[in-house]
Amino acid sequence: ANPGSAGWTIQDLQTPAPLALNTLHRVTNVFNNDTLYFQLSLEAGQQVYAEARTATGFTSTSSIGWTVWSPYIRPLFAQSWTDAGFTAPFTGDYLVALRNQGFDPGTNGVREFRFHTVTNTVRELALGTVVADRIAMPGQIHRYTVTLNQSRRVAFDVLDDSEALWNLSGPTGSIDGTRFWNDVWSVHTLPAGTYSVTVRGNAAETPEFAFRLVDLSAGETIALGDTVTRSFQPAGGIRVFRLNLNAGKKFYPRLRAFSGFPAGMPTWRLEDPAGRVMF
Repeated sequence: ANPGSAGWTIQDLQTPAPLALNTLHRVTNVFNNDTLYFQLSLEAGQQVYAEARTATGFTSTSSIGWTVWSPYIRPLFAQSWTDAGFTAPFTGDYLVALRNQGFDPGTNGVREFRFHTVTNTVRELALGTVVADRIAMPGQIHRYTVTLNQSRRVAFDVLDDSEALWNLSGPTGSIDGTRFWNDVWSVHTLPAGTYSVTVRGNAAETPEFAFRLVDLSAGETIALGDTVTRSFQPAGGIRVFRLNLNAGKKFYPRLRAFSGFPAGMPTWRLEDPAGRVMF
């Protein structure tokens, strides 16, 4: 029988190759099954986004991945070749491993990646104020906080479709969230307390976004029989009206005309004082 052959690489983990922050790195596997080790120097509290850019020359990209360990050999993440964000818990040198979890007999597989610092923002938000912003870098998170001194019924008003993702949270945790869909109707009765809206991109995306929190108790009062003609600024937003009715009163709301709405015909709904949808 013919003897088999094998190849391997011995690496010194005491002196792995250094990586620079905010720099695109391109590395090649001599043998695709090899694990490549690198060193990344970080400071405690530093927010970092690990961006897996490309991978070529491998039998299957689904089998490759990477791991980052803290200076005390605690894994911060270990996953497939996808993006990840983390906050450095310690100051020191972090070990980065580019690995292959499957069997790949090939050679010269190439990966491009980078670790870049992330600057997140925290801003105060007032009810009714329009927020128009963008994710400036992959992994960035914008947080907007609002404090309610009494219970309020509040709508999250998406002003334009976007690939950004939003989440509303409060004293009890996450309340609601999804992508920035303009046709989403998200209304909640929020007890007194401090609430946060966080906005981030999907993976490495850096989208623009616009929204506001609308206090439904601050709507304009109208009366039965009124013909109401109003403009919407912006056209994709919510406008609230209040109508005082006696129990048992029958009425017929009629949409007479409309123009200038980006999605075509506008939608409307009626809620009773308890927040139940009437139509």
